[in-house]
Amino acid sequence: MTADARIATGLPAHPKTRKLIRRLGPSGGWSLVCLFLWTAGNHPDGDLAGMTGEDIELASDWTGDPGAFVAALREVRFLDGEECSYSVHDWAFHNPWAARQGMRRESAQHAARMRWACGGHADVSKPQCPQPNPTQPIPNPKQKHVASPSAPPPKGSRLAPDWTPTQDEIAWAKAKRPDLDVAAQAESFRDFWHAKPGKDGRKTDWTATWRNWIRNSRANPRAGPQPRPQVGGSPESPPEDPAIARRKHEEYMRSLMP
Repeated sequence: MTADARIATGLPAHPKTRKLIRRLGPSGGWSLVCLFLWTAGNHPDGDLAGMTGEDIELASDWTGDPGAFVAALREVRFLDGEECSYSVHDWAFHNPWAARQGMRRESAQHAARMRWACGGHADVSKPQCPQPNPTQPIPNPKQKHVASPSAPPPKGSRLAPDWTPTQDEIAWAKAKRPDLDVAAQAESFRDFWHAKPGKDGRKTDWTATWRNWIRNSRANPRAGPQPRPQVGGSPESPPEDPAIARRKHEEYMRSLMP
């Protein structure tokens, strides 16, 4: 929509204007200005096709006798045509900016399509850019593309339900920690990680996790009490119950895990 219209400084003294005011009074001159402004905002090409004389008078804020304003406009040649096919006389000559609004809009749309076809950076005046599809909607550069939200793939995997250490893993554990009962450690390892909930129960390398478990494990209480030297002739402390020692060991191992 055009925000303004061109009205020449000589309009009040123009013979047509003087004739119009002579026929209709000062209100005729004001309605003429209103008609020009309304045309620029609603029919910038000056073509009033489809409008009746009453429509034009309402748009021009004419409050005098019905039909008098349109009749006077036609008589002094401010208005051309017949009922429902009127046009403002020489509108494109006196208001070229408003009259070319449609051409400017089409040119801007074409330039926008060309920029889009060239990736938004190329010189659209050069022939290397593909011709855009005129029916393609013009993208809004202010509208950011929002990717569809999707949950990231989980990292790692849970320990297999039937997990047992491989022969290589068993051999490594026995060599690294001969003081441990590897079979008991494997059972504790499996029970602990099967019970671990959420993402903390997923690992990317279970072999490395098994090795860390063995490295951080205490000596297995199932191996029996280790001989302890007597100090000051005091008797050796009695061995701890294996079930209690195992439970303490598992609690300690859980405290080491993240």
